[in-house]
Amino acid sequence: MLKTAVYMSGEYYLDHVKKSVTFIFDPVGRSLGTGFFVGIQLEHGGGDAVYFVTAKHVLSPSEIFPPPNYYDSLYIRLNLIGGTAERIELPLSMEPILTHEDENIDLAAIPLYPLQDRYDYLYIPQNYFTDDNILKKKNIREGSNVFFAGLFSELAKNNTNYPVVRFGKIALMTNEKIEINKEGESTRRAHFYVVECQSLGGFSGSPVFFEFQRITPNQTFISPEIYLGGVMKGHYNDVLPVSNGMRKLNAALALVTPCYLLNELLHTKKAKEQREELSRKIL
Repeated sequence: MLKTAVYMSGEYYLDHVKKSVTFIFDPVGRSLGTGFFVGIQLEHGGGDAVYFVTAKHVLSPSEIFPPPNYYDSLYIRLNLIGGTAERIELPLSMEPILTHEDENIDLAAIPLYPLQDRYDYLYIPQNYFTDDNILKKKNIREGSNVFFAGLFSELAKNNTNYPVVRFGKIALMTNEKIEINKEGESTRRAHFYVVECQSLGGFSGSPVFFEFQRITPNQTFISPEIYLGGVMKGHYNDVLPVSNGMRKLNAALALVTPCYLLNELLHTKKAKEQREELSRKIL
């Protein structure tokens, strides 16, 4: 049975989160970004279908968005049970890459089942996805706590994955789409959460979580309650005039693609047909 990243009292939940995260490299070994594993229950029982999720732009060598093409092949690095790590080839030209029907949504998901008796990883089950009910019940809004775990490029040279965890707060939630076009591109808009949590290039594709304190009836704090809030897209730049032109500075505000868009992606007709085929194989 595949192991899920289940967060329970008495267990250090960040250890579970970090085991759901992996790093992505191009064919020559340069670090590109972060990905993580999620599980969606098979429609006819038999367990979960596991997907590798990341930001869509991480899979492309192009600076253009939406990506006009993907790498023919990439590598993900997974920690081995007992220490060190190993790279697994991901032949994108042969893999069924799922993307959102709205091409401006920066999400990609690929069915992937690394062997858990060899690789030390977990996946995030669907019951930890944030939906409208969780948003209302937990009153998630500006000021709510968030954190994400991902690749800090300077640490990618190690022989083992060491995800960096960064903490912050929601800075903006809006029902309107936010403009995300780069200079020279046509105007594009998409739904995002803006978080006060500095992101860098390697963090693209990281899982972002909402975090809440849990209190027992006798007022004792136990392990925080967390939900997958979305997927890291990237950071905002602040442009400042300098003597020789303009300089871009990280504004310490990051864009997060909401989890409900990931849920939409993983429940498209194409995704369900893939799971139906998998279910027939399992049964």
